[in-house]
Amino acid sequence: MPFAWLRTRRRDRLISQPFPHAWRDVLTRRVRHYRYLNTDQRERLETFIQVICAEKEWAGGSGFQVNDEIKVAISGYAAVMTLGLPEPYYFDRLRTIIVYAGAYQPQNSRYEQHPEQFLEPRLGEAWHRGPVVLSWDEISGQSTLRPGSNLAIHEFAHHIDGLDGDVDGTPAIVGQRHRHTWHQIVEAEFERLRRDAFERQASLLDRNRSRP
Repeated sequence: MPFAWLRTRRRDRLISQPFPHAWRDVLTRRVRHYRYLNTDQRERLETFIQVICAEKEWAGGSGFQVNDEIKVAISGYAAVMTLGLPEPYYFDRLRTIIVYAGAYQPQNSRYEQHPEQFLEPRLGEAWHRGPVVLSWDEISGQSTLRPGSNLAIHEFAHHIDGLDGDVDGTPAIVGQRHRHTWHQIVEAEFERLRRDAFERQASLLDRNRSRP
């Protein structure tokens, strides 16, 4: 397809450019996982960031100014989620990332309709046919630098979850065999996390905090 060819060519041109040193400094300070990655993983993460920063529409909510540091930090956490995939994944169905300075008041939209009493301030949200919305204060705070609490990963995971049209905890999976394997793994890992929480063992989850 001509569009796919042009997109691949554009991406090749983007990733052929040197990764800015200032961006690498942002990753060291802002993205907790970055320091633990090997050379190949870092290169793949940086390639992802170059594409996402250039391709997505970045918008600031309520007049908030979105700069390169914000784009790189958010893209870095989204990139962490893709490192285990066999092929690069650039969230092609996601067009817009909206960043607010802090908590924001949601509005009814074509993606979601709520009675006024349910429109309480939020820190983030994501829609499979719409934007990912994030609070920068929540992402840049110290809580993001410890395990178990990361708004960016949380909302990008919701976006992936909804690719099949349902936000039900299961991403788009092709084939009954793969769906069965997915559910087996998820159930086993969930039970392990529950056991670790009960025994107060360190895990990827923050048992002292929950987020809707």
